[in-house]
Amino acid sequence: MNAPLDRSRRIRRSAVKLLDQTSLLTRLSAYGTVEATGSYEYDLMIEPDIDLIVRSESVRASAVGACREFLAKTEFSRVEFGDFISFPRPNRPVGCILVLRLPVRGVLWEIEIWFVEPSYDANSSLKEELAGISEQQRESILRIKQERAANGINKHQLSSTDIYEGVIRKNLSSLSQFTKKA
Repeated sequence: MNAPLDRSRRIRRSAVKLLDQTSLLTRLSAYGTVEATGSYEYDLMIEPDIDLIVRSESVRASAVGACREFLAKTEFSRVEFGDFISFPRPNRPVGCILVLRLPVRGVLWEIEIWFVEPSYDANSSLKEELAGISEQQRESILRIKQERAANGINKHQLSSTDIYEGVIRKNLSSLSQFTKKA
């Protein structure tokens, strides 16, 4: 029995069900081309969060339209909007972000939706590397992400991308190897 792998599978099944029940992918397709990304796409989920990208020729208008739609409904407990076009930040796409929170059976889900230009490169080289990871690498990634959460380290302090790159490109296999580098 592999606890992180089992947890990841359970969370992934719940995420699929959540996206289906909310029709979120269909609803967002009215604003652009929708892609799942992050731990959902890579099947490396440990936390109840889903990352999506909406590619649009009209980034701000699409993001504002979606925000208005979700604010008009009462299905999400929280709707947040971030403008990274006018207020860019390092290691963040140039675009707008919509963050939705939804409690489901006592679990608070977070859905981050990035609205970006069609040409935005969502780290395609890392995606290719993640598509070919070994079971041992998958287990290391999941274990490190679970330890990160258990130790109160948030994803802004140690991002999942940092974990993926560390495991794949540097052969790191424990949280302590990452925290020593900080």
